[in-house]
Amino acid sequence: MPCLKLKVSGKVQGVGFRYSVKQWADENNVFGLVKNLSDQTVLVNMYGETEILQNFLKWLNFDSEYIIKEIEEDWSDTNNFDHNFQIIK
Repeated sequence: MPCLKLKVSGKVQGVGFRYSVKQWADENNVFGLVKNLSDQTVLVNMYGETEILQNFLKWLNFDSEYIIKEIEEDWSDTNNFDHNFQIIK
């Protein structure tokens, strides 16, 4: 299954970003996690159909209300994932 790993920088901590990502993931039936990192960025790992993951990137860049400065993007394939989406604290 396609895996999209992102490191998102900008105003993404302390503004509800992780909860919005989880809501988007739940509404679009993708799995993975979202986690604040110590360098003030947010890690997003998502597993799902390629087209749906591409739609998430569009949402981040154009439709979300957050101030995104940069997105580091890495695509891979995996069969090792949980069938839920979690916010890691």
